[in-house]
Amino acid sequence: MQRNFSQRFRHKGRVVAVHAKRARGLMGRYFAEQDAQSLSDVSEFGLEGYRCVAVGESGDGSKQLWETVNVVGENIQVVQMLFDRDDVPGPPSMAKTKRKDDYTECNSDKRIRSK
Repeated sequence: MQRNFSQRFRHKGRVVAVHAKRARGLMGRYFAEQDAQSLSDVSEFGLEGYRCVAVGESGDGSKQLWETVNVVGENIQVVQMLFDRDDVPGPPSMAKTKRKDDYTECNSDKRIRSK
């Protein structure tokens, strides 16, 4: 049986588009670097504070990390996994920020950037 994978990324329970886009990129990099081959490998993704969240429990009480959301034909199963994180990492440090010192005053109350 072939499985197609669908993921959903959340931040404190909400889906935030800009964070989800970055998380998909991080996950793609993780797959390539770790050579992920199974859903168990995928569930170990944990960059930038993301963790796989259980979507339910199986009959024996163990956590179920993915759920089947669709079956296409006889051989393709579409599964969904949920990833969440509590905090967003801070922005990368800027190389240089604009300060008042970087400007030269001129007569017309406009500032001209110093070179």
